[in-house]
Amino acid sequence: DALPISVPTSTYPALVQIRVQNDQLATVGSGAGVFIDRDGRILTSYQAVKAWEQFKKQPILICPTIDAFTEPRCTMRAVVLKLNAAQDLALLQVRSMYLEENWMTVEERLLRQSYAFPFLSVHATATTERVELGDELALLGYPAVGGATLTYTKSAVTGFMRRAQKNGTMTPWLIKTESKFTSGTIGGGAFTANGEFIGM
Repeated sequence: DALPISVPTSTYPALVQIRVQNDQLATVGSGAGVFIDRDGRILTSYQAVKAWEQFKKQPILICPTIDAFTEPRCTMRAVVLKLNAAQDLALLQVRSMYLEENWMTVEERLLRQSYAFPFLSVHATATTERVELGDELALLGYPAVGGATLTYTKSAVTGFMRRAQKNGTMTPWLIKTESKFTSGTIGGGAFTANGEFIGM
């Protein structure tokens, strides 16, 4: 048997657990997400945050990954920038952070102490140059069962797909994978055998 894919531990801080709360602050939806830029934007699955549409007054809790052994701490709050149910995508923006037992805006947090959002960039030609049919993938996320800590799921590339958009252009290539997804795994990071981040 081939050895498991070795995902660089340096990528862990860019992976987050996402928790949607109701008006009583009980968790009603969860999933995983990935910081995609230095401004604190997070890409995740629509399925991970769809419960938010019922409780829009509540910010979404963001819990950055610490390591593979520690439960993430929810030290950030985010708002929804965009939702796309058809393509199962959601874009979030961190607006406040927890520091010294207080919630404060990102700007206030940066005035008190320097901080840089960790993020992962997808290679522009990830689907055409980085992976081939049958390649093994590693998916990292927070599944509904046993997902208190970061969870590795073995997968593989089973195909590629594109869709025509209303304006006549084609969507970027989508990678089809083979894996047993749970409600919490969705939105996590996908990595190649070389440990390269290729998408969500």
